[in-house]
Amino acid sequence: VCEDADQICGKCPYLKDSKCLYDEHADYEIREMDRAALKLLEVDIDATIKWQDIKKDIPGVFPQWLREYCGECDWKKVCGKNQNYQRLRNRSI
Repeated sequence: VCEDADQICGKCPYLKDSKCLYDEHADYEIREMDRAALKLLEVDIDATIKWQDIKKDIPGVFPQWLREYCGECDWKKVCGKNQNYQRLRNRSI
């Protein structure tokens, strides 16, 4: 678990010098969301954890995540194409 830009961020054209430049507040907002996700999943920065272990906890925290972060998200259309997101969202409504 890392605190900075990860492999997913590395492919984003808005990532410059390890900061998200999508908009004026994006880097701060993403870091806040990362901290919230770690808290919900009860995972610490620099922890070594297997994806399977995190994956099993996601359904339990997803309803709260959906309420707090997905409503106004600019990337909602991207997530909406993901079958796992759709399944979790449908169970949370």
